[in-house]
Amino acid sequence: MKLEDLKKGFWGYKKESVYRYISAMEEEFSGRLLEKDAQMAQNTEQLQKKIKDLEEEIQRLRQENADKLKGHLMISDTLLDAQEYASFMKKESQKQEQEAQRKIKEKAGEQMKELEKYSRKLSQLRDLFQDMLKSMDINAKQMEESAENLRSELSVVNMSLFQRKDKSEKIKEHSGEA
Repeated sequence: MKLEDLKKGFWGYKKESVYRYISAMEEEFSGRLLEKDAQMAQNTEQLQKKIKDLEEEIQRLRQENADKLKGHLMISDTLLDAQEYASFMKKESQKQEQEAQRKIKEKAGEQMKELEKYSRKLSQLRDLFQDMLKSMDINAKQMEESAENLRSELSVVNMSLFQRKDKSEKIKEHSGEA
């Protein structure tokens, strides 16, 4: 309804037509308001859904952030533990190395003592062999001198008795011609 559609009377507009006009306007505005309310309700519902989705996203991101923070803290703790363990292992390996070096030195000392003992025994054995060789050399010289003396004594004695006779001489002796 439009304002031109209102019926006029002597004293202005007729009440009934004004009431209808107001009623039509009210219905039109009510319809628009209902549309606007429905649209607002729909927008509100969409916005509420979006807010809910965003809150869920925020909650998910917070949880994810908390999980990552836990992971980072766990990694940090693990790294610290690994550094402590590496330091401990380094100290332990140094202790073991020092202990091994001490044992090696002890063993080397024992082996050096044993080596010195063998060296003394070898020196004694060498001295013994030298003494034996000297003694054998002296005995050999004495035997050589004795042999020389015997030769010289025997050369004086007639060795003709021990010389070989010729066959002709042997035959003569046997036949009695000598």
